[in-house]
Amino acid sequence: MGHRLSTGRELRSLFHRAIALVEKSYPDRSFTVADAARELLASKRQLQRALAFSGTSFSECLLETRMERAQQMLEARDSTRSGKEPIDEIARAVGYSSGSSFAKAYRRFYAVPPRRAREARKARADREAEEMTLAMSGRGQALRAALRDVLSEDEVRSIKRLAAVWGARNLRVVASHRGSRADSGHPVFLVDLDAGRNLFDLLMLTKELADTFDLEVDFLTEKGFLPYQRDEAMAEAVAL
Repeated sequence: MGHRLSTGRELRSLFHRAIALVEKSYPDRSFTVADAARELLASKRQLQRALAFSGTSFSECLLETRMERAQQMLEARDSTRSGKEPIDEIARAVGYSSGSSFAKAYRRFYAVPPRRAREARKARADREAEEMTLAMSGRGQALRAALRDVLSEDEVRSIKRLAAVWGARNLRVVASHRGSRADSGHPVFLVDLDAGRNLFDLLMLTKELADTFDLEVDFLTEKGFLPYQRDEAMAEAVAL
């Protein structure tokens, strides 16, 4: 079937077409190298030669594709935290007739059963979440301590009270305003504005604090941070 493949370019072309076909056809549990050859208008021998030229075989390509897709399905289900997708369903989705045959193939490929791999990923994710929580808690305590070094409790109460008058609520202190549109070196508070309020109200709040209480602080909304710094600032903001 077809002419003899004699150049590396022809072999590589057939290889890439074969990979694309495997990625489309892997859910079919009866899919074979002969089926692939017919789809590609090549002989079985030509297809096997093209795959060997690239250092692989049809069975290896099919197994790797199925295992990668199974891994993606396991990780996607884990990330949603919406429950466990039965191994049998994953097995059928990637071309296996049963959960047991899939589990054997998965274990040979990854050297660990799929259920144990899932449990290990969940344990690692839980541990990382706990570490992040502890780290954020530590940063929050450090921020509050730093704020106490520059503002007294009475001054903080005055700021919160006057902020409410000007429609600024949910005051949070941020570790740094690098990447924001303010760069004065003063304490920085992240706030939400009530409906109908705008940056003019924040300017008036800042002015009144300076005139009445001799306090120099900055106020920013979420939009006051440049995009590449916004997520970090929001994550590290600590409520007063």
